[in-house]
Amino acid sequence: MAIDLWNAALCTPDDVKALLRPREVLSTQWDEALIFLINAFSRAMEGPRFLNRALEYRERTDTFHGGTTYVRVQAPPIDRGQLLEVWDDPGWTFDPESALILNSDFYLSAGDAHVVRAGTFFQDGLESVRVHYVGGLVDHANERWPPDDLRSAAAMQVAFWHQRRETMGLTQVNAPGGGAFVVKEPSQLLPWVTLAIQTYRIFECN
Repeated sequence: MAIDLWNAALCTPDDVKALLRPREVLSTQWDEALIFLINAFSRAMEGPRFLNRALEYRERTDTFHGGTTYVRVQAPPIDRGQLLEVWDDPGWTFDPESALILNSDFYLSAGDAHVVRAGTFFQDGLESVRVHYVGGLVDHANERWPPDDLRSAAAMQVAFWHQRRETMGLTQVNAPGGGAFVVKEPSQLLPWVTLAIQTYRIFECN
């Protein structure tokens, strides 16, 4: 079964091939393997250990418990040019007339990741805060690409995995004439990749 590149993948097979040897670039036999690795890397990056954010740019509705001064949306940054509706409604009516007003009842902060209640707290209530918005970083279908440093970091990591595909789990290599030297476990992230993704990691704040 053919594997499709995820719409929010952080790089493309061509990005990875640009870092590989010419013989591997010309061959198409590894294309599905590269797509598999790219998709796996991109989806893993969404998790709390790494970027801590949903990547795909699309319309979303996030719900939160009340009682806080702000809520953090799942897929920042919020696109201010698209539909944005916020409710603070313990009664769960969520009708258009009761939606909060941007820059009056609430404002955006932290790189348009946080919706902050202006001068007060969101009212106490279970799932009483609702944010309907368009957000995310990546949408290949509409040529919305990741930032260049994040895209190149993804390509570099996948190229490294591809080149070390036959030595997964290997941590030591015997040297000719005796002795051994330690090699980096290929499933780990490269140091520059770790540094690059920290720029786009969403941290919680109080």
